[in-house]
Amino acid sequence: MRSFVKGLIVATIVAVGSTGLLAPAAEAAGPTTKKCTATVSTSRPYQYSTLTVNVANVPGSVTVTTSAKYKTTTTKHTAKSTSRGKASVPYKISRATPNYKVVVSVTANKGTQKYACSTSFTPRKR
Repeated sequence: MRSFVKGLIVATIVAVGSTGLLAPAAEAAGPTTKKCTATVSTSRPYQYSTLTVNVANVPGSVTVTTSAKYKTTTTKHTAKSTSRGKASVPYKISRATPNYKVVVSVTANKGTQKYACSTSFTPRKR
């Protein structure tokens, strides 16, 4: 695109394709992230208990990675999905800070396709 200024008149020249229409800019051809589904067995677990992060809508037989972001640390676990695209990941929450929302991020990859979702829980005092 070129612009010329002469006096108060501004002229713009735009390269136009053979159809006479402007061509859209080429976008990067990368894989999109698909949504999976994540839930927890209980959203308000007691300290020192075990809860389960349940994952669905991922491909069968892939590694599912979960990452729980606590107040002072992040804990990662992995599990293999079933042939039906589901996985269950147990979390022993120990002395997790009461009333602090813990966000659990979930990812899975099959080839170049990425799957992502999240869930959360809020521990309560025992």
